[in-house]
Amino acid sequence: MQFSALIYSVERDNFFTILIDGKKTYFYMQKHLVKNFYKYLRKGTYVTFEFEEQKAKYKKIFAYKVNYFIEFRKRNNKQEVYYDLSIVRDGIKSLVNLMNPIMFIDFEMNMQDYKPILGFEQEIIEAGLLVTDAFGVVSEVKHFYIKPTKFKRITTRAMKFLHYTKVVLDMAISYKEFYNELKKLIEKYNPYVVVWGKSDITQLKKSFEINKCEDLNLHFINLLQLHTNYDNLHEAPGLFTCYEAYTNTKLPEQAHNALEDAMVTKDVFFLFKNRISK
Repeated sequence: MQFSALIYSVERDNFFTILIDGKKTYFYMQKHLVKNFYKYLRKGTYVTFEFEEQKAKYKKIFAYKVNYFIEFRKRNNKQEVYYDLSIVRDGIKSLVNLMNPIMFIDFEMNMQDYKPILGFEQEIIEAGLLVTDAFGVVSEVKHFYIKPTKFKRITTRAMKFLHYTKVVLDMAISYKEFYNELKKLIEKYNPYVVVWGKSDITQLKKSFEINKCEDLNLHFINLLQLHTNYDNLHEAPGLFTCYEAYTNTKLPEQAHNALEDAMVTKDVFFLFKNRISK
């Protein structure tokens, strides 16, 4: 149910109230909403939001649960808007349609072994990437197996999880070789780099530090965050879950292959782009 009204009071971190028929009515917010929107919650602010139709008990208070916020503005002043979901969506749509060329990239990591190894650090040991134009036409496909630098071997746990064989290990190149290949592609295309989630961004930046390489200053786009913001989701969906929802197909068990995951990221990006452009 959607509702618009003035906030009557903000009570504790998770609740605000609205006067309905002269009676103070409580609305409950989950942590992600508190984190993102608490700064807008002020007495007298005009708010539009979606909420559950049935009350429930939250922290000993009967309240309606807020699903997501649509707009915050100063009373009925349409000129003074603090937050507007339609503006957020327009911004995402503009960004997605602007992107060209695009690099889709995914990494697999070395893993702490079953018996913990002192001083162990996760490192990139596999990378898959594709470069496309704005319409999804592929111009580059690359797949690398990479030797870890600090901890010189791939752990037993990672070998089993990623289904690596001796053939894979024999194909592995040094991190420096991978870095040089990636740098060439960045210099050639100057692409937007699309990943699913923050983990791959963090690990690539960390790999620059571990290997004492210059930061390539990539223009990262977190596709998971775009989905979450556009649809006002309170739980982050998985990449393969999104793909299955878009295509109405059931994928086989995830293989944890960096190139396959990069390809699925590409497919989900263009399915998302097509949906929001309509």
